[in-house]
Amino acid sequence: PAPAAPVASPHHRDEPILVVDDEGPVRELLSRLLKAQGFHCQSASTGKEALEKLGKRTYSLVITDIRMPAVNGLELLDSLKRCFPDTAVIMITGVADLDTAIGTMKNGAADYLTKPFHLDQVAASVTRALELRKQRLRERGVNRELRRLVERKSSDLSSALRDVQAHRDMILEALVKSLDARENETQCHSQRVRAYTLHLSRCFEFDAERLRDISRGALLHDIGKIGVADSILLKPGKLNEAEWREMKRHPVIGFEMLKGFEFLQRAARMVLYHHERYDGSGYPHGLRATGIPLEARIFAVTDAYDAITSDRPYRRALPPSVAVSEITDNSGTQFDPSVVEAFLRVPQSEWNEIRQNYS
Repeated sequence: PAPAAPVASPHHRDEPILVVDDEGPVRELLSRLLKAQGFHCQSASTGKEALEKLGKRTYSLVITDIRMPAVNGLELLDSLKRCFPDTAVIMITGVADLDTAIGTMKNGAADYLTKPFHLDQVAASVTRALELRKQRLRERGVNRELRRLVERKSSDLSSALRDVQAHRDMILEALVKSLDARENETQCHSQRVRAYTLHLSRCFEFDAERLRDISRGALLHDIGKIGVADSILLKPGKLNEAEWREMKRHPVIGFEMLKGFEFLQRAARMVLYHHERYDGSGYPHGLRATGIPLEARIFAVTDAYDAITSDRPYRRALPPSVAVSEITDNSGTQFDPSVVEAFLRVPQSEWNEIRQNYS
């Protein structure tokens, strides 16, 4: 008599499986085999459909053919590794793709199935993949617990350092808010342009410490305006030559105020150079191109964007489209082209959201 068909382990019966194959008969056969063995099984006819289903619910296992149009099995495996790392993957292959299927196991696949399918082969492969997934989840849980223990041991020191850090930043926030309040038409400008600058800076390879310095520099960029007379700072019309000379001193004033604080050294340089221009026509030192620190080149773009889209003493706010056009037109003169390119890659909706948070 033929041996009894293997059935799903009771430990795995509630774990959903997604079968992905562009060939209907193959997809239906494999789904039927799995359901007959007690597995909960759904199917998708394309890699794109599979990703859509994965976005709506969690699957413990995906079984996917290698050869499919558009999003093939190898591309689907890469997407699963990035976006759904807790999902196990089994590749479906014919004899011609056997070497490729074996190679996918080095790239994270748990196993592969060869056509035509054998019932015992399917059951054994699925069981192995689900057991491997459970083992990885257990190991990840152990690693998380170990990290918690290490963090707990150093929590007192970390807490003390955070308190010092928080008090510093609270003082800076209060100082800048008082400055923003002085310029009635630019309320929240410093906080908003800091948020814009951090958002754009994340397009570049800055570590956490550098991003913190950028945050402080952007927040404090106009601190030197404390030394500018109200009659100049709040003048509704165009500044005359003498007034403009006085206004142009604020980066140097700000730098002199901050340079004595060790934790603000990088921020002070950003304050000093935030009005330099890519073509060398800026101030106070007429630096050009990469002679200007990258942080200041990034800030120049976000500051201009905020200035154009905000009410100023001499004009009302303009639409974001005008700001984008102005920044694009001045790429290579006022602004670093590489920074402008990064700015243009950010969806407008993200800039709008920041604006709403700091209005």
